Amino acid sequence: MNAAGHEAWDALTAALLQITLHAERLAALDEREAAHYQQVAGRLAELAQQWADTTDAITGIQATVGQQTAILGSLDGLDQQVAALTAKLSDLAPTRTLGEDDENGSYQPAPTARRVSPKCFLGCEGVRVSFAGV
Repeated sequence: MNAAGHEAWDALTAALLQITLHAERLAALDEREAAHYQQVAGRLAELAQQWADTTDAITGIQATVGQQTAILGSLDGLDQQVAALTAKLSDLAPTRTLGEDDENGSYQPAPTARRVSPKCFLGCEGVRVSFAGV
């Protein structure tokens, strides 16, 4: 082989070495990017799950707000209804002052029975024990 052939052969060998180095670098980059892709895909899956959970929570909150709005709407005018019922009850049961005799015939509860301590059954002096009405 002559000098020109050696130079051509050396140039070809250098080019093949460069191609091999580039191929190795590309393989390393492919591995790194594949690992990054797996990480990104995993994180995206987590974010999608969080998004779904948040959407479900917001839907639940919206339903609760709707129910509470309906409840608050039903309370609208409740003070007027209570006032009307109070007026009707006032008409049915006239007001009485304390100590006033019961002349209008309304219900009066019976006085409560007096309870005696069990010790007095053994002989308390000055205590009258009565079982009437108990």
